Amino acid sequence: MHVIQNPDALFDIIPQNPTVDNGSIELSPKNKGYNKYIWQIGNDLKIQHLYWSIVRLPVFDTSTFRATLTVKNKYGCTDTVSQTIKIAESDAFYIPNAVSNNSDGLNDEFAPYGWKVESYNMIIVARTYRLVYQGCTPWHPIHEEGVYVYLMKVKFNDGSEKYYKGNLHVLK
Repeated sequence: MHVIQNPDALFDIIPQNPTVDNGSIELSPKNKGYNKYIWQIGNDLKIQHLYWSIVRLPVFDTSTFRATLTVKNKYGCTDTVSQTIKIAESDAFYIPNAVSNNSDGLNDEFAPYGWKVESYNMIIVARTYRLVYQGCTPWHPIHEEGVYVYLMKVKFNDGSEKYYKGNLHVLK
């Protein structure tokens, strides 16, 4: 008597908790050696391979979709596994260290940037300890070139708050 092992369509999502920062995700079957691999990505994309291969998908924005893999062995036996994939917001957070005061539309304002920033409040001080800005909206420098100091309180959309301080270069 010969027992035929059923195929197993398990697959990995790499990285396991993808964000928009990743740029792409990979779907990788855990088992090799089947005659057919059929991927269904959401409702729109169907990919079929005769041999084991990794599927790489671009990531542009937050989304949730279903990925389904069906594998078929040489005896015609099949297995299907589906997983829901959630592309989360970025954890990236950025405070620039330089801005320009020339109103050319490039780097003309100073503020924190990130998907999860809910609000902020900041003060900006000249090297002479003179307060040049205090507020909760982007600062548009109209002051002379030089190095300024900022202190910023940032509130994130998970409710956490954090203080940041640093130097800011104002350039023409």
